[in-house]
Amino acid sequence: MEKSRVPVLDGFRVLAIGMVMLGHYYNFSNNNIVKYLAIHGYLGVQFFFIISGFVISISLKNSQNYKQFLIKRYIRLAPGMFVCSTLTFLFFKFVYTGSGYGYSKDPVNYIIANTFIDPHVIDVFVGYIKYYYIDNSYWSLWIEVNFYIIIGFLYFLSPKKVIRNYTLICIIGIPIFILFSSKMGHSILQNYITLEKIKYFKLISRSFAFFHECLWFLIGLFLHKLYLNKRDYKNIFIMSFIIIILTLWGREIKLLFIYFLILCIFLVFIYFPKYLSFLNNKWFCKLGIASYSLYLIHYHIGVATIKCIFKYLGREVLLVPLIIAFLACMFSLYSYKYLETPLSRILKKILLRK
Repeated sequence: MEKSRVPVLDGFRVLAIGMVMLGHYYNFSNNNIVKYLAIHGYLGVQFFFIISGFVISISLKNSQNYKQFLIKRYIRLAPGMFVCSTLTFLFFKFVYTGSGYGYSKDPVNYIIANTFIDPHVIDVFVGYIKYYYIDNSYWSLWIEVNFYIIIGFLYFLSPKKVIRNYTLICIIGIPIFILFSSKMGHSILQNYITLEKIKYFKLISRSFAFFHECLWFLIGLFLHKLYLNKRDYKNIFIMSFIIIILTLWGREIKLLFIYFLILCIFLVFIYFPKYLSFLNNKWFCKLGIASYSLYLIHYHIGVATIKCIFKYLGREVLLVPLIIAFLACMFSLYSYKYLETPLSRILKKILLRK
């Protein structure tokens, strides 16, 4: 049985959440250099998706069946979501007195968050956009859940063909998603259906945003395959091809270098792990393990707090976001050890008992 934890990947999680927090905490800086770095911080989420593709390959092998795999995933996600969404809801409901963040105070949005369902799925039945995330960073959780459901089903259907079958689903799903969600797709659809229908299909497409991100998970799957067989060099060319597709799809050629840089970091991990040994640091690993709750808690509460402080100190006091980031890290470490882990044990006893 393959080890479920790879320490360097916990270090990668720290790098990923660091990118995301940089993007959220410094994107309103007046310093051009800081702002430029922050603009690309969102790529930390894609970094997480690649890690998920890699790690889930291990989790699947360590699960006895599809049901057990999904239950394990739920046990991993549910405690952190409950703790962080509850704190976010209470913070904006009873503590925060500034403007905005009305969606974070809505109890219905709070309940939806703990189902891991994208609020837009509910909106499809309503017919218009009514429900929202209580924290906008939660959007990626629906993407993750979609990946778990699809990849788990494919793996237990045929373990040896899982990557091939997942690739086929991506090939089928991406064009349909683009047709329903993009202006180019709408220009085609308007020749056949009404504008109202197009708006409704666009609403539906927001529920299937997984297909906007599915190729990042595919890179992770191929990286794990390469990790098991380092001489299977064709996987490097396949991943490079996927990156080129992602670049063309996003129409931002300048990101090609960053995408390949991220791929190179993973290749160093596979072929020259000693150069990344610093990521095996005990505190890096601990924070990497707790990075899920850090991701869930850092955004709305962190940015709202930073903006309140900036009203008095000014935006260029760059130390303020660092202090908030440090506090968020401390909370995530505490939450994982003293709140989420006990809740996980309870869920295991209930859901995994034989």
